[in-house]
Amino acid sequence: MIAHTPNMQSILHRDVTFETGAGRVESRGHRIERGRVMTSIELNHISLILYRIPSSRVCQALPKGTVLDTMIVEGEEFTWLSVVSGIDRGMGGVENTTYRLHILVEGRPAHLILGVSLGSLASVGARHLWQLPWHLSAMELQAAYDHERGRYTDYRLQTQSQWDNARWEMSDSGRAIDPQSLYEMGIPATVLSERTRMVSSRASSANCVTEIVQANWMMTRAELKVARSEFLERSGLLTREELARPVLSGLQAQGTVKLYPMMTERSEAASLIGSH
Repeated sequence: MIAHTPNMQSILHRDVTFETGAGRVESRGHRIERGRVMTSIELNHISLILYRIPSSRVCQALPKGTVLDTMIVEGEEFTWLSVVSGIDRGMGGVENTTYRLHILVEGRPAHLILGVSLGSLASVGARHLWQLPWHLSAMELQAAYDHERGRYTDYRLQTQSQWDNARWEMSDSGRAIDPQSLYEMGIPATVLSERTRMVSSRASSANCVTEIVQANWMMTRAELKVARSEFLERSGLLTREELARPVLSGLQAQGTVKLYPMMTERSEAASLIGSH
């Protein structure tokens, strides 16, 4: 299977249908149930890159009621930052990359969204719907997956925008990531857990908390060959050298994510890094 998504490909041609009133709103790969306010998203070519960074580098104010998910290594406090990419099938094959800090909300693991690169004009509507810091980008993902061997033979993603210019290239071992090994490394349970929370916050706006259910997430261990992100370097979260040395990299051919909005409250935090 080979997937090639040229920059800004067919961004104005989406097969989307809606039903007004009670009931469902559907598109390819998406399902929104109005009664439960749930969105189901089908993803292809999912990648995960996890970094451990000094907590002191996270200088922005955290949303009310949240703290960093941390660990102590040789007397220094560290926290976690992850980069998750994939193709959203429900919007005709739209590339996206999400940058996340790992936090705790009332003691429960969660992700704080720093920003999302999205390769479609549909981000304009989604930005208002989900109150996330979307950034319209020109994105191109090239991936080749060998079904017989159960691994990728090629995975490359490139992003260009005023917010972030990024490039990621990975090779796939085909070996499944053992959750027990993550626990032994001190890696947060939210990395591959089935259920977690997503928190987003914008200046002069509201904090939005969303319950996330990740179905059938079984990643294989990957090696990061090329890592570039002007956003992460500019924000002081990671250096060019550190980008090349993640704690964990993983790949997965497909998966499902369900989003359940939980609450919205006025933000008392400063704007997040890169969220304008």
